[in-house]
Amino acid sequence: MRLLRVDYFLKIAEVVSQRGTCPRLHVGCVLVSDENRLISVGYNSSPSGTPHCEDKGCLMSVESKREHCIRTIHAETGAVANLPHRYDSLNAYVTHEPCLSCYRLLVAANVKKVYYKNAYESKDRDIFVKAAGVWTYPQS
Repeated sequence: MRLLRVDYFLKIAEVVSQRGTCPRLHVGCVLVSDENRLISVGYNSSPSGTPHCEDKGCLMSVESKREHCIRTIHAETGAVANLPHRYDSLNAYVTHEPCLSCYRLLVAANVKKVYYKNAYESKDRDIFVKAAGVWTYPQS
């Protein structure tokens, strides 16, 4: 049986996530054109030339109420940084729902639809997504 496109691109995002270098969570992001052409991918890892969590350990935030690693960039950031040029409209397929900062970045990169497999609860993110007019699946 042929995979639906959403399942196809989410499976690619899962494979891409396996390149992640932070042991806390492996996230993959795939950016796709309106013509269903894969344009760019990204995964959570340290910026080029800097140590990876798997080599040096996670670098934990001391300012945030919620404990998280600050050594790596998010998968969405990597995918946007890897874009060959600016597009009028893109769709994102992500293993985990983007954080508020990543949603803002995706909107700035003209992402109109975001598909994700694993959801997180965030009222601020939900407010931003609705205000920005981004379509998400599953629906937030």
